[in-house]
Amino acid sequence: MSPIRFFSQHALDTLKQSVMGNLPWYREEDNTDVPDSLNDYKKMSIQVNPECWDQLNQNPGENNDIQNIISTYTSLNLSPQQAADERIWAYATHGLAGNYSAKRWNKIPDDDDKAVKYILAHYFVSGTRGLIRDNAVARLWWMGHVASRCKDYDLKETLTILLRDSDVRANLLERSSVSMSEEMFSAVIRVLGRSLEASGNPAIYKRKNFRALMRMLNRRGGRIMLNALDAKRLDDMLDSMVEEIVNDHNG
Repeated sequence: MSPIRFFSQHALDTLKQSVMGNLPWYREEDNTDVPDSLNDYKKMSIQVNPECWDQLNQNPGENNDIQNIISTYTSLNLSPQQAADERIWAYATHGLAGNYSAKRWNKIPDDDDKAVKYILAHYFVSGTRGLIRDNAVARLWWMGHVASRCKDYDLKETLTILLRDSDVRANLLERSSVSMSEEMFSAVIRVLGRSLEASGNPAIYKRKNFRALMRMLNRRGGRIMLNALDAKRLDDMLDSMVEEIVNDHNG
């Protein structure tokens, strides 16, 4: 076990400003020397098994993502407040998890200006979406954190339901009114889980159908306190919504 490392603010700012000059390093054209900023770090009191970084599978795919999320989330015992700190994730993408970041997010554009934007998105953090969607390593921890709040399935089962479709995942995780509410998030996962059990290819996973469900939830949430409903009433309501949407769109 070893302490979790994170950049000093000065090192983070310097590294961000130097992305253009470090493009050969990011592109692995010249990675004989790591950026000097990597030597300017601090240590947390929280311990992590360094092997967790080596366990990350660099190949895209639902199953690989699930294992990567479980490994990252269970290895890094962070609070949500700590996990919102860009300095932790920027150090991870450049340092201990640098090999995973470089191999998994290797589609750096040839155009230098576009390359800088790509690197700032996947190696650093910009806003909430940067944490849960873009940063190569932060997205793993945050998907694990959000999924862990559903107590109806274990973490792997919840992630299997959540990651089955990228549009469903994005709409659910990036819609704060649902993802930040444990009750609503769990209810949506349950209705997706029931749909999967009933059909190997449920219609609610279709892009237009799931987006319609999210819009309907938003409208209903403006009229009643959805978080105040018990699990059965939420399930009944969502089942009714899904039936209505699927019938309307496929009738």
